[in-house]
Amino acid sequence: MCGILAIVALIIGIINPHIPKEKAITRQKDYPLVILFDVSLSMTAKDLAPNRFVVAKQAIIDLVQSLD
Repeated sequence: MCGILAIVALIIGIINPHIPKEKAITRQKDYPLVILFDVSLSMTAKDLAPNRFVVAKQAIIDLVQSLD
């Protein structure tokens, strides 16, 4: 068992995997942004105030304003 652990440790040491500590945000300007919007009657549900449609619309407005 110790031999197997030593071999695994040796292999991990040789390949030296990189584990990122922070998420990197990569912005790609080569591709258009496509937003699909649900306009069915389910968007009038009141589980979000005032309704799903208004909340989704504001989220899209916030996203577009945060873009370059």
